[in-house]
Amino acid sequence: MFRPGNIGHLGRLGLVAASSPSLTTQALAILVKYGTAANLYVPGVGVINGINTNNWADTVGGTLVALNGTVGAVSNVTGTANLTQTTSANRPTLRLVNNKHMWQLDGTNDSFSIGALPFGMSDDSFVVMSAQISSLAANSDLFAMRSTSSSNPIFVLRASTTGAIQAIYRDNAQPTPEIVSTTSNITQNVSFVASMRKVSNTKIVRLNGGSQAQGTTVFGATTFTGASIGVSPTSTPAQYTNGYIGVSIQIRGIVTDSDMQLLEKWVGFMSGVVV
Repeated sequence: MFRPGNIGHLGRLGLVAASSPSLTTQALAILVKYGTAANLYVPGVGVINGINTNNWADTVGGTLVALNGTVGAVSNVTGTANLTQTTSANRPTLRLVNNKHMWQLDGTNDSFSIGALPFGMSDDSFVVMSAQISSLAANSDLFAMRSTSSSNPIFVLRASTTGAIQAIYRDNAQPTPEIVSTTSNITQNVSFVASMRKVSNTKIVRLNGGSQAQGTTVFGATTFTGASIGVSPTSTPAQYTNGYIGVSIQIRGIVTDSDMQLLEKWVGFMSGVVV
């Protein structure tokens, strides 16, 4: 079984909260406000900055993974939906990148499924994660939700072939996708922090805490049926991440500017990126 591991309740913050108010303490305090509406996944071995990473070599939480091993599951630090990959050949590999733990994905079939939908299209939401792209020859979908339909709905955070970070939205109320792109681009083989936030119909995408772009298309409440890290579920053709993914956060609810900025900074700190 998956072991709790984590900081799902304020009382589990002991290791961190006992020290001076660190960036980690502040970030975890923000996540605790949202309870199980916040998902936090941390690549690693053992405890990192007071957080039990709980990366597993199997899908049932029986054996912890070692560095350079393939990852079958990752326990959710704050919520209840874990990451899993049931197909052994499609499992990301735990690596050290610039002395920070990240999952390596091969761009062909590696990905994680999220055990439950983090939020719906009509919800206010926020996603932030670190990554490093090994090749920009194809799009890399870092986080995605969509239905069993090949076209609708879609909710994607993507590193595009141009190097821009894109937030892509589409549902049955608006079949033409809205693509919000950063004006600055990532560099191949350099780690970065990408985020997307939706509050009502205002949607923004950010790269390394800046390069903000905004969209305002009105969307409906179409239901998602799958969520993943490293690929778009049911996408044709699939847009697998070719590179590395680090700390990942998804939140259902309104995230303020100050909380967004601090979480971006913390994800960068955990992944060796200055934000």
